[in-house]
Amino acid sequence: MNAENYRNPSANSSAVSRPSHYHNPLSPSYRPNAPNSHPQQPRLRMPARTASMKEQDAMIKVEKYLRLISDEFGSLGGFLHLLFWCRKKKDAKDKQSDFHQRAVAQFLQGQSSITFAHILKQVYNHRSSYPGHCLKYKHERAHSFSLSHEPIDLHSARIAISCFSAHICPHRAHYEVGTLLKNDSNHPEDAPARMTASGASADMRWSDITEWSPRKTAATFKRRARFTSDLLVFAMTCVEGGTEAERKNRPTDMLLISALNPVIIGRNKLANGYLSMPLGVHQFASQAHIDEKRVLSALGLATSDTTVRNSLRIMSQNALQSLRNGNIKAAESDEIEEFYIFDNIQQHALVREAGALRQSVMEVGCAATSICFHKPLPPGAFDLADYLSRVTENKRSTMTTESLFDSIDWVHLNDLAALHWLLPLVSHVSSVLGYHTKTIHETMRADPIAVERVPDEPTVFHPLCTNAEQEIETQGFVRCVRDFDTQEGYVRDDLVELIGGDGASFETALRAQKYLAPTSLNNRESMRNKIPLPELWHTKDTALKTISENHFGPLASSDPSSMSKLFGIAGLKRPPNLKKPDHYPTSDGLKLVWVAQVLDCWRIHLKTDDLQVYFENLKNNAHLPTFDELLRTSAALVQKYGTMRAYRQVLTSEYHSKSPTTIKIDADSTWYSPTVTNSSNEHSMDNTSPKDCDKFDGDRCLANSILFKFQFGTWMFLDYAIRDGDIGIVMRLLKIWIFMFAGSSHQKYVSYMLELNCLLEYKTSPALRMLILQNYLVKIGFVCKERDLLQEHHNKKLEAMVEKSGGDFDDSYYREVISPNVDKFIHVLTSFESAFEQQHCSNKHTSPVMHPELKILLLYLKTSKLHLFQTTRTYNHIAMDLLGDGYDALDGGKLNTFIKKTTSRSCFIEAIENEKRRVDIGQADDLDIEMAEASNPPAYQLLCNNNDEENDSDEDENNDDDEENQEIEEDVLPDRGGLSSEESEEEEEGPEKSWSDDEENWSDNN
Repeated sequence: MNAENYRNPSANSSAVSRPSHYHNPLSPSYRPNAPNSHPQQPRLRMPARTASMKEQDAMIKVEKYLRLISDEFGSLGGFLHLLFWCRKKKDAKDKQSDFHQRAVAQFLQGQSSITFAHILKQVYNHRSSYPGHCLKYKHERAHSFSLSHEPIDLHSARIAISCFSAHICPHRAHYEVGTLLKNDSNHPEDAPARMTASGASADMRWSDITEWSPRKTAATFKRRARFTSDLLVFAMTCVEGGTEAERKNRPTDMLLISALNPVIIGRNKLANGYLSMPLGVHQFASQAHIDEKRVLSALGLATSDTTVRNSLRIMSQNALQSLRNGNIKAAESDEIEEFYIFDNIQQHALVREAGALRQSVMEVGCAATSICFHKPLPPGAFDLADYLSRVTENKRSTMTTESLFDSIDWVHLNDLAALHWLLPLVSHVSSVLGYHTKTIHETMRADPIAVERVPDEPTVFHPLCTNAEQEIETQGFVRCVRDFDTQEGYVRDDLVELIGGDGASFETALRAQKYLAPTSLNNRESMRNKIPLPELWHTKDTALKTISENHFGPLASSDPSSMSKLFGIAGLKRPPNLKKPDHYPTSDGLKLVWVAQVLDCWRIHLKTDDLQVYFENLKNNAHLPTFDELLRTSAALVQKYGTMRAYRQVLTSEYHSKSPTTIKIDADSTWYSPTVTNSSNEHSMDNTSPKDCDKFDGDRCLANSILFKFQFGTWMFLDYAIRDGDIGIVMRLLKIWIFMFAGSSHQKYVSYMLELNCLLEYKTSPALRMLILQNYLVKIGFVCKERDLLQEHHNKKLEAMVEKSGGDFDDSYYREVISPNVDKFIHVLTSFESAFEQQHCSNKHTSPVMHPELKILLLYLKTSKLHLFQTTRTYNHIAMDLLGDGYDALDGGKLNTFIKKTTSRSCFIEAIENEKRRVDIGQADDLDIEMAEASNPPAYQLLCNNNDEENDSDEDENNDDDEENQEIEEDVLPDRGGLSSEESEEEEEGPEKSWSDDEENWSDNN
């Protein structure tokens, strides 16, 4: 049979003929015993072949072909070598047939059911692929995954495959790490590879540090270095019981970054953006020990401290130059881009080693923060000529105590108080009335409650370089201002410039302007273009001191209205020094007492013993009051328990009996003084405190509680308005505090608040007033806060870092590296905690939830019947009516004294402006020379002659201050020390000294 007939049997069918009854022995239906005469008989099938049978048949064929391969090619290796033969060059002659090429290509490209991966796995796991103990090449066992041996030199398959893999993987990892050394312009969402502050490729920004995220860096690694990342992740995977264990404390992304970053730094130290530079800046900001910095740098985890310092210095210089350029460019449009606030800083530098010339010193200086104005700027707001013309008009002379009092919007205050009195109720009964909380906040932010809110945009600010000047001294203040003006880049002196500071800084600014007013200096040198502003946090803190001094009473008091008693009941600590209480513990405690008293008023009005049960019953009966009904009830409670009218009606039984029914407080049985008292202990601390007369028939405890709810209520309204960003409400409340400061021992703040009121009412145009108010608060995130509080946070960090810096506040290292970046240092500490998903660890004692204390206070207020009128009830603790006493003090001459003292600057400015106009029109060609040579201008000499009485009174008032400043200079200046603004302010505004000075001033002027 030829080949053609073999391939096509049908073509040769005539050559071989078979009978019709012939049966193929290989056919499944063949039966050897079947008779040939019966072809139609049923045929039976052979049993199905199993997988084992098929595999056995395949093995027989494999053996057959292996023998053939061995005979033809010498070995299986020789056959495979030829099977996978490939030409080295594309243009070389291919010796393979088409069928050979297609068969191999289909196999290598995975187009068959069995791919090369299956074969490779079988070879690697084959029992014979690993050299046994008795084999010749058993020494190759030690060469598994070796990079120092070539796979072609190894004989065992498993050893060779492992070495081949070991040679391929490092090359891939090396390539992937190389791609991480530079940024990928096609993927801007990746973490930056390099953070360089200098050179042609300088692109380091603070946002890259503060917004650094391990998740972002890990995602960049996994996208651009997938093999290396997967290899490291697999290596660090912990398997327990065949499953991957859950990681809680050390997430995989964090471990991946810490493992791969040293490899990247080892390739190129400039690729520091993934971890090294952010961690180095964090180490610098957290004041880590230098040994720790050096170790982390050696490990490739953090950038060296020297590189971090140089980068910070360059970024500071660039930011300062950008600040200057912004103000210079804005000056071309008759505008100013930014203003600044400042405060004193100090740190006691201890001497660690003894020595004759070594001594501890007080490092003092001044720090400032530049704040960007909110855009758009009101047109004409910086017109200095308009401002000076309004100053010379001296409209403050028309201000009277009555006009100042009438300018207070008491109707708006009552509406505001009604909302604040409703808020404790809905918070206390939150399970029933909690949904009204959002309505209350929305009502406060809408008309007619909202007055003037600051813009919603976050405030942009930049810390300035510090100096070592004492800003509470006049000359030191002038040098501070000149330094900060230079940093700001102010170039024109015909534009209004704002500055802000605490009470002492504000007073120093006014004093410097007063001393420089009668001079021929230009507007900048004489500070005529400066508008100093008193800051709010120190004002609020002084108000808190005023309330503490007025309402705490004796240390051991039985009066249920005294804060000493209520703090003791609640388990709170009474401030040891009421003139300088700790701000936040005291305010938190007073808030708790205020809320408890308001809730007790609600309890009495609703005639219930439990507010929670009362409103739950109303809810079950579907009789819950609406928001408007609750608000009307709250307004009625304010009139009954929280106004000055309510205070006066409980001072005598007659007033109480004649009170209108709507605001009349329920009366209880007559109060009888306890037979055993501790009056000697109560009054041993202050024998001069006022006492009620024997014929007193009012309720002093109830009167004290009403005063507390009114006075501290205005403080709470002020605090809420500041955080909520309604500067209009803040200014309205500060008008009330003018009178309450006047009735207290803090007389300096009377002048500060009066000066602020005169500035906004008489000395500013509508555009300038809008500019001042819109920028009186700083908005960080969704919450507003005081500008001086922002500066205090910066000061805290600055003072903590000066000791380790080993220098003064005006050293180049401190000015160029630390102080301009202090806000970023604070931010980077918290941002790193968030980035690593760590909970913030506060550096102060936690404030526990006050629910148990509130319940205790509510029970005590109920049993003491504080908010029921009990005739003759008194413990001889009398809280002062600060509002009424302040009105009497202002009307009795205090306001006239203020006006008389503060009008001199307007007279000086008017005289100087007149002289300038005369020079401009050529009426006195040599007048400018005379003014420059003369110690006092003619106008000033005339004013001195006409105002001797005023100057004498000024001199008398400042005698104590001059003596105090002289003593400070003699005792402290050799050690570069000094008092802080708060300490200086407290010494000057002590109660005895302030009252004696005021009485002398009143007697002199009257």
